[in-house]
Amino acid sequence: MSILKQQTESKFLPSSRVIEEVKRSKGTIFGVSFIKMSGQLRRMACRISVKKGVKGTSKRDTLAEDKAHDYIRVFDINAMGFRRINLKTVIETKVRGIKTTAY
Repeated sequence: MSILKQQTESKFLPSSRVIEEVKRSKGTIFGVSFIKMSGQLRRMACRISVKKGVKGTSKRDTLAEDKAHDYIRVFDINAMGFRRINLKTVIETKVRGIKTTAY
């Protein structure tokens, strides 16, 4: 386990709070900081409800799988691609100018 993950392990936002914040964005760009599986901190500018450019080649059960494992699928603005965020490791969100940080 990386040092960063050890330091911030108890400082994550509750999954339900993260979902509320993402829904509050209503498809606009929002920021999120979370710990990746490798233990690195990642900051991302992203949005939900992206439909343009979607090919539909994904498995149909991935949405149910994401929900079961506490993931949310977003469109990363900088990478121009879809990414998953683990809701259990979110440290901070910034939606419509309001920053929510885990204490």
